[in-house]
Amino acid sequence: MAALSNNRVYHPHGTSRLPGMAVVIGVHLLLAYGLVNGLHRDIVQFAKPTVTLLAVTEVEIPPLILPPKPTLEPLSKQITQEVPPVRIVQSEVNIEPTTQSVVVETGTPMSQASTTAPVAAAQPLARSTAPVDVSIGTTCHYMVVPEMPRKAVAEGAAGVVRATALIKDGVVIQITQLSGPRIFYPAVKAAMLQYRCNVNAGEVTATQEFHFKLND
Repeated sequence: MAALSNNRVYHPHGTSRLPGMAVVIGVHLLLAYGLVNGLHRDIVQFAKPTVTLLAVTEVEIPPLILPPKPTLEPLSKQITQEVPPVRIVQSEVNIEPTTQSVVVETGTPMSQASTTAPVAAAQPLARSTAPVDVSIGTTCHYMVVPEMPRKAVAEGAAGVVRATALIKDGVVIQITQLSGPRIFYPAVKAAMLQYRCNVNAGEVTATQEFHFKLND
C-alpha cells in the first residue's frame, strides 16, 4: 500500500483551472471589444457632421424677346421731277415816287399860296396803255396851295387829305380823293386843277398829301 502511494503522480491544482480562466478571459475580451466597438460607434456618430439638405427651387428665366429688326425696303427708282425752265419776262417797273406834302394853314393868302417846283429836264416818256405814276414835284412846275375852307375853320376841323391827279399833256384832267375829311375835298380839287406840268410827260398820275391845320 505504501508502494502504491509512492507511485502516485502529482498533478498540480493550477492546471485544472486554466480552461476556466481562458473562458473568463475570453468573455472579458468579448465584453471589452463590445464596449470599445460601441463607444467607437458613438464617437463616430457624434463626430459625424450634420448635413442639411435644402430644397432648391429651380427658376426658369424666360428667353429674352428682342424687337424685330426694321426691314429696309429697297429704294425704288429715283423719281426725277423735271423743272420747267424759268421764263424771265422783262417788264417796265414803276417806282412809286415820294409823295409831296403841302401844309395849309388858316390865314394864308392866295398870292403866297403859289409855289414853283424845280423843273426837271424834259425827257419824253414812252406812251403806254396805263398812266405812269410819277412824282408831282418833278412833273408839275407850278402848283397852288388850297385855301382853308371857312366851314372847316368854323367847325375847328383839321386833317390830312391824300389825292391823286391824272395829268395828260401837262394839264390836270382828273382828281381822285384817296383819304381824309371830305370837307377839304373841294379846296384840294380846285387847287390841283390849276397845276401846270410837263407837256412832254404824256399821260401820268401823281399823288400828293395836303395837311390842313388851324392856327392857335
